[in-house]
Amino acid sequence: MRPLKSTLCSGMAMGIRKKNRTALIIGFVIFGFSILAGIYSSVIKWAGPNPKMEFFLKTDLSRIYQPSLFAPPVLTFILFPISIPILLIAGALMYYGLKREFRVLTILSFIILGIYWYGMVDFAWRFD
Repeated sequence: MRPLKSTLCSGMAMGIRKKNRTALIIGFVIFGFSILAGIYSSVIKWAGPNPKMEFFLKTDLSRIYQPSLFAPPVLTFILFPISIPILLIAGALMYYGLKREFRVLTILSFIILGIYWYGMVDFAWRFD
């Protein structure tokens, strides 16, 4: 039998292992950059390619950020025949990557989610 201390310090007892933790941090950073890219895209589509500071002072900024932050979850429910397979594939890649400690699959699933989010922002601006 192992002593209690070595069991508590092992990777299984600690929850998420270091490789998985690193993959999740990298994945959330990638997803965060895709959200920021959606916000930047919204500013460019609303203000033009070279927005001046006066634009940000005179414009209601919620008008810019609404399509980039709130439209993708709403469009996910509206376009569920497209959304469900994409989210299932990304979820399966993430699960398998975390289970087998294969970082590339976990990061790939976050890249898929980021591209999906940015695509939903672009889709929302086409109908605005």
